[in-house]
Amino acid sequence: MAYTPMSHVGLDTFPSDDHGPFYDHRADLIAVQGNLFDGEAIHRSYRGRPPGVQLLAVTSRRLMMIEAITFKGRTALSSIPFGRVTSVHFLSTEDQPIETTRVVGIRVMTALFEFEAVDAEQAREAHDLVVWSVTHG
Repeated sequence: MAYTPMSHVGLDTFPSDDHGPFYDHRADLIAVQGNLFDGEAIHRSYRGRPPGVQLLAVTSRRLMMIEAITFKGRTALSSIPFGRVTSVHFLSTEDQPIETTRVVGIRVMTALFEFEAVDAEQAREAHDLVVWSVTHG
């Protein structure tokens, strides 16, 4: 079943993970919250694993990402209007079933952002929420 946004703000509590350390998100989450527009709300935020998207926030107006993909060697807070997202993907290796992948690809025009979630369930939730936001936003 696809995930759709709830009426409350869903900030991820970032449970521990057996697959290695994740990026410390606290300062970046504060930066995202500090850059919201009047009336804009965070539907959900997710932490990721470097070197891809380190924090993905889906707001009521756009995607906000802390990432080091766009500007090599620098960390960026990127704001992407839903209308610029051209596709959303599950990314898996040749020997991995799609339903077990933790990696979501978000294509924005010609750029591809990779977000590695805590687990396959969270990857599915992030994928579905981004797709829902793009098609309903």
